[in-house]
Amino acid sequence: MDNITGNKLLYFLAGVAVGGLIVYSARSPQIRSMLAKATSKGLKLKEDAAALIESIKEDAEDFAAEAKHYGKKQHGK
Repeated sequence: MDNITGNKLLYFLAGVAVGGLIVYSARSPQIRSMLAKATSKGLKLKEDAAALIESIKEDAEDFAAEAKHYGKKQHGK
């Protein structure tokens, strides 16, 4: 078995093992609560990142529009 195929198999088996542990552990109320909180924080982080990216995109669009306007103003004289 070549190294790449061996690595893929190893990652797959590790993923199955971790997934099994999570499913087994999720039956515990304490771990279930911890996983719910972690998921909630992850979703909040995703929403915050999306809002930041949207803000940066809007700023870049405003800057481009201002630069375009400035260029037309400079060349129009």
